[in-house]
Amino acid sequence: MKSYITEEFRLLAANAMKVAAIPVDFGFEGYGEFIFYRTYSRTRPDGQQENFHDCILRVINGVMSIRKSHYVRNCVEWDETYWQEYATRMAITMIKMHWLPPGRGLWAMGTDYVAKRGAMALYNCAYTSIMSLPDDVEWIMDLLMNGVGVGFAPTRDNELELYEPDPDDERLYVIPDSREGWCESVKLLLQSYADLNQPTMSFDYGKIRPEGLPIAGFGGTASGPEPLKKLHGLIREYCEKYIAYYPHRPTARYDSVRLKADLANAVGCCVIAGNVRRSAEIALGDIHDQTFIDLKNYEKNPEREGIGYMSNNSALLRNPEDFEQLGAIAERVVEKGEPGVVNLINFPFGRMRLGKRDELQADKATGLNPCGEIPLEDKEVCNIAETFPTRCESEEEWLEACEFATFYCTTVSMLPTHRAETNRVVMRNRRIGVGIVDFTGWKSDTGIHKITRYMRNGYRKVVTTARRLAEEAGIPAPIRHTTIKPGGTVPKLAGKTSGIMYPNFEFMIRRTNVAKSHPVSAILIEAGIGYEQHIHEEQTWVFEFPIKCGPAKPVSEISLWEQAVNLALVQREWSDNAVSNTLDFKPAWNLIHDVHFGRHDAALNFCHDHPEPDYKTEKVQEGEDWNVKVYEYDPNHEEGIVEEVLSYLVPITKSIAMLPHTADGVYPQMPESGISEDTYREKREAMKPIDWTQLSGSDGVDTRYCDGDYCKIVPGETHA
Repeated sequence: MKSYITEEFRLLAANAMKVAAIPVDFGFEGYGEFIFYRTYSRTRPDGQQENFHDCILRVINGVMSIRKSHYVRNCVEWDETYWQEYATRMAITMIKMHWLPPGRGLWAMGTDYVAKRGAMALYNCAYTSIMSLPDDVEWIMDLLMNGVGVGFAPTRDNELELYEPDPDDERLYVIPDSREGWCESVKLLLQSYADLNQPTMSFDYGKIRPEGLPIAGFGGTASGPEPLKKLHGLIREYCEKYIAYYPHRPTARYDSVRLKADLANAVGCCVIAGNVRRSAEIALGDIHDQTFIDLKNYEKNPEREGIGYMSNNSALLRNPEDFEQLGAIAERVVEKGEPGVVNLINFPFGRMRLGKRDELQADKATGLNPCGEIPLEDKEVCNIAETFPTRCESEEEWLEACEFATFYCTTVSMLPTHRAETNRVVMRNRRIGVGIVDFTGWKSDTGIHKITRYMRNGYRKVVTTARRLAEEAGIPAPIRHTTIKPGGTVPKLAGKTSGIMYPNFEFMIRRTNVAKSHPVSAILIEAGIGYEQHIHEEQTWVFEFPIKCGPAKPVSEISLWEQAVNLALVQREWSDNAVSNTLDFKPAWNLIHDVHFGRHDAALNFCHDHPEPDYKTEKVQEGEDWNVKVYEYDPNHEEGIVEEVLSYLVPITKSIAMLPHTADGVYPQMPESGISEDTYREKREAMKPIDWTQLSGSDGVDTRYCDGDYCKIVPGETHA
């Protein structure tokens, strides 16, 4: 197998010792260190377990090897002495967590997998417009299986024709036990419907490894062939349904938008069920397209409930007249929390700076990634790194972090992926996303007027660094540079709040799932970390860490308008891509209990104890069992201003999402639950120091492209 990385860079021993001498200050009083060892610590070549210094050295050597390979391959001068000093400073700032690559970079950078398979495992986000079913759906599946979050547009095509395969001509495909084999099987099956006179596809699943065996490359355990078999069945069902309704287009109940959305969602569900990767999707559709708007209307389309959860859905605004639909969108947001809104009119421009446009070439992006921070062209991918201004002691330290984060992102774009159609766009655009973590904490500590100036200076630093590095390397400068991502586990390493979000509580219990068989589990139990059985997964423990957040106030104390102003500020002063956001509004009726009762009278008694008008209940009987939801009325709710906030924000931003705030403790084992300061201190005192030197034999847990709490896809009870 060829190597995508042809030159090796290794930090000199003396420089590596300088890096190793820097102490590590994980955040959240032990929780950040746990996240590192569970998620990113891999087994070293000598068989020992990586500590944080080892991980950073692997990442530094990996990213510098990519740049060195590009320079040598293109006959650009490589000054080893200069780059040794540069890499040392870069590594030290990473140890201090002034900046960090994405979780994908911490886990995969510097590994043989990237050297042999290319850069796709390092990319966070992607987008495609579904035009050719076989090619585009296969591309979606391939990227999802590489852990890249995919945005897709199920474009309306009233001329799309599918055909019944020839029942008298059968072709057998023996599916290889590989990512490529799974994807090829999907492409071949769709091709059999896309063209006339194609053979009927049949599949031999015998080579796919059985359930429970290890998965090479990305880790985890195999699911066996069942998820793929189910996907093949759904593809046949969707294509045949479309053929049945095809003569009645464009008014058919099952049209091209529905077909494409079903295919993309079913593929995503297969990838998750197959344990190959965990990724997410966003579906983008025309704001006037009723089929698209109703994709998550499960009363109208109950058969989609098993796959519809796979994507967040957002409506596209293409022209000024579309803004008239914001009232209808606001009503749906209040009722369902979806769809989000994407303003394509602003995509060609950089930051939204009061009528001033950055001196950047127009962006040809037509879509968005699942968390809404990166506009993308068809088949484009983007990589992201984050800076931590509240971990820096001065503006100078943060500006240096901006430089190194820019270096990391621009270097990743030098390494090709295994997809030619993607490389064509990446090599032309070189799009990157340098982000900011803990904006609300920064704002709380420093003040709006100062961080406005800092963001302007930081933006200039990113742009000038990117242009200097591009000129030196002989490649185009990035067309876009900055963003705010939702963040997931990486901000937790440093004990910081993700993106522009506010913490949910000042003191909380943070719950994290760990497989019982994972070597981390025994170490946590030995240290006295609280845990319990996962309510849905027999082989999983749920561990509980007490955490203190801040300095920003909890989101329950923050108005929707203040969140909106933060989004507008960051889109104006920092992000020339977009800003990932989920604005919390206070609903009129707060769900405070979601209770399952086995007896009729118990349910009725519970409802009797919570009378109207301050409470209301929803009761659903299933046989002799009852499910009861209890809501409490909030007279200070914000439902009435959702349309107003949308109307204010949409013209000056690129993407917006809103959700009603969820009350604490509604569902069992919520990721976060509020606690008192006294309870926090009691739980902290009960914990023993965790001895991570005991850990061995772990190769990390390859996370989804982004596992931010507001961007995460949560499967329903039925899985496709």
